[in-house]
Amino acid sequence: MASHNLEGHFNASDPAPPVPTYSSLNEDRWTTADKDKNLAYLPLARKWKHDEHIARAQLAQVVSDSLLIWIQHAGSVADMWKRIVTKFDHKGCMVQVDLRHKMMEKRVSKMDDIRVHLDDMALSHEHLSGMGIAIHDEDYASMVLMSLPDSYTMYLETLTDAAISSGCTFPTPDFIAKAIKLADKRQLRASCDPKSSQKDSAFHTSDGCNKSKKGNLSKKDIECFNCHKRGTSPATVMGLGEPKKDNIP
Repeated sequence: MASHNLEGHFNASDPAPPVPTYSSLNEDRWTTADKDKNLAYLPLARKWKHDEHIARAQLAQVVSDSLLIWIQHAGSVADMWKRIVTKFDHKGCMVQVDLRHKMMEKRVSKMDDIRVHLDDMALSHEHLSGMGIAIHDEDYASMVLMSLPDSYTMYLETLTDAAISSGCTFPTPDFIAKAIKLADKRQLRASCDPKSSQKDSAFHTSDGCNKSKKGNLSKKDIECFNCHKRGTSPATVMGLGEPKKDNIP
């Protein structure tokens, strides 16, 4: 558009040249002044109409068919462009609301890559900023905090409270840097001993099984400390009249 000097046809800064006022509607009755006005007007009108047709043709090539059908009955290219801008401004507002909602709803689990998630949050923040939506630093930090797992949330909340108590500020970039540092530490620990969590879970499982077995021993497996026979107890032995070994003369 700029190479053809057609910007004025889109922003209405180059309107059609005004039609001169003649002394009579009948050209045969025009005066010399009327003819001079007409001679000056015709070249300007022809050039403007030529540029208007070019601008309309170029606009028709770049817009979709459905959009072209919607704007084709506009009186000028400036009117067509105004309709397009109005339509996409409304759509842009809906996109902004949707993007902000998606950013607030983002969540990540312990098994996901925290770095990728935080990069995605930063990209969404940049998109919203580019659209003219100002997200305050506290709001951005809250969105990041809510999107992280509970273990990260507790850690970062502790750091934030400590910073506030000491009278220091804790900006969002430092907030995100702390979360990435914690994620790197956990990833390094997992890479050094990837089976540690499995071992711990197996240990607790076996320990629980042993405890349950000890708690469910049957009477047949119990040895009497008095007669050293299985399946009997001191009360049973005394009931049967068998004397204790310690009392045998």
